[in-house]
Amino acid sequence: MVLGMNIMKKSFDEITMSRRAWVFADAHIGHVSDERDGGEWFEMAVDDVVKNGGDVDYVMNLGDISHRSLEEQFQKYVAIREQSGINKWYEMPGNHDVKAVTAGVYQRYVGSPRYWSLVDGNMAFFSLPAERGNAAGIFVPEVDEWLRAQIDLHKGKNIIICAHQFPYDTVDRSTRGPRYLYPPEVVEQFLKDVHIDLWLGAHIHSGRRNPDSSIYKNNVMFINVASVSHTYGTEACNSFFLDMKDGEKTLDALCREHDTATFLEDQNVEVELSYPIELAEHIPVFTEFDLDIPDRYREIQVENVTEDMLRESS
Repeated sequence: MVLGMNIMKKSFDEITMSRRAWVFADAHIGHVSDERDGGEWFEMAVDDVVKNGGDVDYVMNLGDISHRSLEEQFQKYVAIREQSGINKWYEMPGNHDVKAVTAGVYQRYVGSPRYWSLVDGNMAFFSLPAERGNAAGIFVPEVDEWLRAQIDLHKGKNIIICAHQFPYDTVDRSTRGPRYLYPPEVVEQFLKDVHIDLWLGAHIHSGRRNPDSSIYKNNVMFINVASVSHTYGTEACNSFFLDMKDGEKTLDALCREHDTATFLEDQNVEVELSYPIELAEHIPVFTEFDLDIPDRYREIQVENVTEDMLRESS
C-alpha cells in the first residue's frame, strides 16, 4: 500500500482518499507522575493507537520527548517508536529537549530535523519547535522570516502550524508568563499578516482538559494536544487524531483519552478549512530545513523577552 492511501470504495465509480494523522506531545520520559514514568504513559498510548486507532498514516510529535534531555530517555522513546509498526514519524524538540539538541543527542536518536514541512496535497504542515530550555517560548526573527516565506510559497493550501508552544491568550492558561511565545506583540503581528487554518500546540498540560483547551480566535483554530503523559498534574493521557478526507472542507480532530481507550466527544473539534481537501495521490512531500538559529537566543534567560532584546541579541 502506498503511504497515506487509505482507499475506501463509496460506490462503483467513486473513490475517496483519506488520511489519519496521530498528533501528541509531552511524553516527558524520565519523569514519574501518578506512579508511572512518562515512558510508561507513552507506551500505553502507543499500544492503544496500534490496537484501536485504525490505519495511522503518519505521526507528529510536538516535543518534550524527554524530561531532562538524557540519552537513555531518547533511547526509550526510539525503542517504543520502532515497536509501534508505524513507519512515518515527524518530531520536533520541546523546551525540555533543547539541551539534547545542543549536545547532539536529539539528532542522534530521534532523527527528525528541527524545522520541516510536510505537504500532503493541499495540506501543508510546518514545525515550530522550542528555541530554548525556558518554559516561556521565544519566536525568533529567523523562524518568523522562514515561516512567512513558506506560507507565501504555499498559497492556496490549508496551512497548519505544528508548534510546541502557543501564542499569548489563545487556549486555556496561555496568559501565564511561562506558557506562551515571546515577544507576544511579534507573534500577534505574525498571526495578523499570514493565513493559518490550524495551530496545533502543546506545552500547557497542568490540569484536565476543559472547553477552552481548543479555541477559535482571530481566524485560527488553536488546539492543545497535550499531553500523552500525566506529567505536571494533567491527570489523563490525551492526544489527537486528525482525520482528513478528499473533498471535505473540514477535518476532524478527535481527542483520544488513552487511559480509558475512548474518545472525549466533548473535546472533538471540527476544523473549518480554507479549501476543500485534496490529498496527494502518492507519498506526501517531507522537506528538511537547516535554519541558522544563533545559540545566543538560548542565553536570554528572562521570561519577558521583548522585541528590543531580540534585536540587541542579533
